[in-house]
Amino acid sequence: MTQHTADTSRPADLRQALSVDPEKVLSISEVSELLGITAHTARYYERAGLLEVARSHSGHRVYDSATVERLDFLVRMRTSGMGISQLKRYVELVR
Repeated sequence: MTQHTADTSRPADLRQALSVDPEKVLSISEVSELLGITAHTARYYERAGLLEVARSHSGHRVYDSATVERLDFLVRMRTSGMGISQLKRYVELVR
């Protein structure tokens, strides 16, 4: 089970970080810091099929604003007690 802590200041920080340049992409370390999660947690959601993350030419994960917002939503739902199987079902319905 992946553990993460909720950061109550995150919504304003997230909106501010993403509104500066909506075309900017972030690295996994930048996203992890922004959302208050570990890189391991971010990779876990990707491996679980809950998140599709683009790759740079060198193969590094790059997160655009839509992907960061999706990851933030998934982390929040998980923090609220929603299980991974329920999150998978939700993602399937959205797709």
